[in-house]
Amino acid sequence: AFGIALGNMLSRRALRPVMQSFDVQKRFIASAAHELRSPVASLQAICESADTATSCEQALRDTRRIVGHTAGVVEKLLLMARLDAPNARAQREPLRLDLLVESLLPEDVAIEFSANQSVVQADPHLLRAAVRNLLENGLRHGARLGAASLKVRVQDRCITVEDGGPGFPADTLRHAGEPFQAGPHSAGAGLGLSIVQHVAWLHGGRLRLQNLQPHGAKASLEL
Repeated sequence: AFGIALGNMLSRRALRPVMQSFDVQKRFIASAAHELRSPVASLQAICESADTATSCEQALRDTRRIVGHTAGVVEKLLLMARLDAPNARAQREPLRLDLLVESLLPEDVAIEFSANQSVVQADPHLLRAAVRNLLENGLRHGARLGAASLKVRVQDRCITVEDGGPGFPADTLRHAGEPFQAGPHSAGAGLGLSIVQHVAWLHGGRLRLQNLQPHGAKASLEL
């Protein structure tokens, strides 16, 4: 009986990485199906309705918009699959956090930027992806109230992005970092904050979300 129990325990331990890999694949397939179903249905409807020259021109514009959005979703899904893998690692190297964030700020948007010189050990590729998602999230939701401007701050090991939008929905605050937690009025896929959370975890940090008064939202990536 002891030999059977010991063999069972060792077998489970040996198979654990394989089962984790299967779980990651299942989550990725489910995520891809969840996010790609809507744009595929939209493209099918566009093709069926494009029966005149005028509608063909409009269909081409709509197709370009949907394909551009879908390409961004696929890129985020692939990154999520990498971050969600059991053997996910951050390839750390010394870098200037303040300069990295400043290089990613869009030039056509009013942004109040302040930063202290900060050197960290981090994965530059993953950190850029996380910062882009924070900026995109802030601009998207801030624009809903006509406040398409951001406050971005880098202090020590923390990156903070504040927007003037309506704030995070209650579900997003409760389930921060879980994929597909897009708000009811959001055009996003609900993957951005989950990517930021995973990047924070790989660097021993965390993502903190907070609603401001009378309105606005604050997201902090702590390394």
